[in-house]
Amino acid sequence: MPYASAASLPVSHLFQGVFRRVTSVPDEVVAAQVALSPSVHQATAKLIHVLQSLCAPDSGWPPERPQTPQTLLPYVSDEAEELLEALHDKQSSIGDGLDTQAAPSKRMPDARPELISDLGDYLVWSIAASDPDTMALLEGTSAIVQMPGQIKRIQGVRLIPALNISFANVHYALDLITRTTFNLAHALPDNSLIRLGEYGFSETLLLLSYWRETLWTQAIATVPELNQWRQRQTIKLLLPGNAWCLAQVSLDLHLVAQTLPHKSAVPIADRFDSQATLCLQPETGTPTAQVWSVADDAFSAVIFDPESKRLSHLSQPPSLDTEFSFVDEAWLYKAIAATLTTGIGIALCEQHQTNPEWPTLAIVDEVYRSINPASLHARTEFLRLQSPLTLSEFCHQLQWLWVQTHKELMPLMRGITAYRLNLGGEWQAGTLVTTSQLLFHYDSEILWHLELDTRQWHTGDRPLPDTSISPAILHLQATHLLAQSLWQMDELTAHLRHTFRQRSPILEHLMQPNPIAMTILDGTFPFTTSEIEMHMELQLVLKFYPLEE
Repeated sequence: MPYASAASLPVSHLFQGVFRRVTSVPDEVVAAQVALSPSVHQATAKLIHVLQSLCAPDSGWPPERPQTPQTLLPYVSDEAEELLEALHDKQSSIGDGLDTQAAPSKRMPDARPELISDLGDYLVWSIAASDPDTMALLEGTSAIVQMPGQIKRIQGVRLIPALNISFANVHYALDLITRTTFNLAHALPDNSLIRLGEYGFSETLLLLSYWRETLWTQAIATVPELNQWRQRQTIKLLLPGNAWCLAQVSLDLHLVAQTLPHKSAVPIADRFDSQATLCLQPETGTPTAQVWSVADDAFSAVIFDPESKRLSHLSQPPSLDTEFSFVDEAWLYKAIAATLTTGIGIALCEQHQTNPEWPTLAIVDEVYRSINPASLHARTEFLRLQSPLTLSEFCHQLQWLWVQTHKELMPLMRGITAYRLNLGGEWQAGTLVTTSQLLFHYDSEILWHLELDTRQWHTGDRPLPDTSISPAILHLQATHLLAQSLWQMDELTAHLRHTFRQRSPILEHLMQPNPIAMTILDGTFPFTTSEIEMHMELQLVLKFYPLEE
């Protein structure tokens, strides 16, 4: 049927649409991700350790002799042969069907129908997984911005991944975060100068166009397929109530000005009221995708006795600006090293799948080229996790780690259709959502809970997850995310937690109580700071929201 009403289609119709790819995706972009066997992980760790030792400044390597894979090979030949043998064994087990731990595959280059909403989740994950700062930008963060002809000012900015869809002489720009239409007039001009953060992640103001190109480069290096979506490509599009048609799609990245939160406690529903918030640029500000967290003006909410150095159990949760430190940070070194090894090992497995006759020199070359940028990234990640951190900063880091570790979680973060069968009841339709929260233990009790997605605090020792729904049976309409469709709530939660622990050594450690020292304000004037020792634990939680009758 003709698109007589194409210009007035609701946004929901676009996200409910189905498309087929016309432009195929290269095989090297979508090669299936494989699991990392213990033997490959161990052999990779050995080779990385020896290469890093040889490349260290105090290794005694002759300064006049260049370090190349060819010159390094004689010193690592045994480790390279061991790794090559482990890769051959891994390939053989896959061929025999013995590899049952394979990770979910990436998007495959076929012409099967795909949902626009799934594509949006995938593109958001691809952008978010590139860097923790990008994750914060997708939610909204403070920045110093200087637009042409204006003075510098501190204001909020948000990164908009906009999916452009053109068909039937109509163009739509979709904000993939809020799932609404995006008005290009709200985008900051390319010749604006920006510095992220109130004090800035960098020391100087950067031209917006240059900053965005750097972000693109980093994101494409993480997910090469993004380069295809950055270019305009043709798809076959099917929307509810319409017939198949050809459409042009592309992905753009924009920055928009945001409304900054005021430091006063107000209901979330009223957070854009003129009395409760400070709008620095109302003509270009747009509602933020993040629920801006507000700090409580009443410093006495945290009840602390300076003499006994004890925290009262009547205390309300602290501000998200509160800083804390890990009492023991040695575990981070080991976790980052394990993360580095896992990433390089998986890349080697994928390369070996496409070229089983890999020579040892090629393996040394691959690892040698990987350890320098990967080590730099690991050191950067470590510095970001080092103390002191504010609770708000830590939440951004954790969300980035979740997304980077398990891209298949993106649809679950938004919510997927599910059906629940309670004991003695009937099947009930609803939405299943996965979230995570920080538990703060004090005196062997859970004092506070902080939800990462909403930044909302809860007090008291509540059972998490809700035990009233744990025995329930879930039927999920998401076989592309999970191997089976029927789960018990507690079994699915345990499965996801186990998956995260396997894929991220950092998350594995954070998902157990860790001693921290939190810096809080005393409840008396003049205000002074004190450190309170408690334990912090990261927990993944599944929530089922039934549809209203």
